[in-house]
Amino acid sequence: MKLPSDFCIIYSEMSDEVPIASLPLFLPKRQVQVGLDYNIDPFIYAKETIEIFGTKQGFILIPGRRFDTYGGRKGRGKGWYDKFLLKLPKHWVRIGVCKKNDFFDTKIALNQWDELMDWVIVSDGVSFFFYETFARQGKLLDIGHVSDP
Repeated sequence: MKLPSDFCIIYSEMSDEVPIASLPLFLPKRQVQVGLDYNIDPFIYAKETIEIFGTKQGFILIPGRRFDTYGGRKGRGKGWYDKFLLKLPKHWVRIGVCKKNDFFDTKIALNQWDELMDWVIVSDGVSFFFYETFARQGKLLDIGHVSDP
C-alpha cells in the first residue's frame, strides 16, 4: 500500500510495539525516526522536523498503549508524543499503530492535552485493520483492510 506522501516519520519500536517492518505500507525513502527519549525536548524536535520537511505532505506513525475508534490515544504517560504532535503541521496525517488488545470501540479517557489520530492501524498478529477516525475532521485517506500474504 502506498500513502500519498513525500516523507514519513516513524517510531523507534519498543519490544511491546508493532514492528514498523511488518506494516503493509509503502514507506517513502525520506524518513525521520523518532525515538522516545525524555531527554530530548519534543518541541525542539518538532521544530527541527518542520525545518527538514517544510510544507511537504507527510504522515506520522505513532505507537501507543491504547487507541480507540474515535482517534483517542494514550501513550506511556509522559506526553512526549502529544507535545511533539502539537507543534507539527496539521496537514501531516497522524496514524496510530497498535496491537488488537490495545484497540477499543469505546472512548478511552483522555486529558485535554492528548492529541488525536486520523487513522489507527491495528494488528492481530496476522492481518492489519485500518480505521479512519475522523477525529480531526475530514476524510484524508481511503484505505481499508489488508491481510499479510
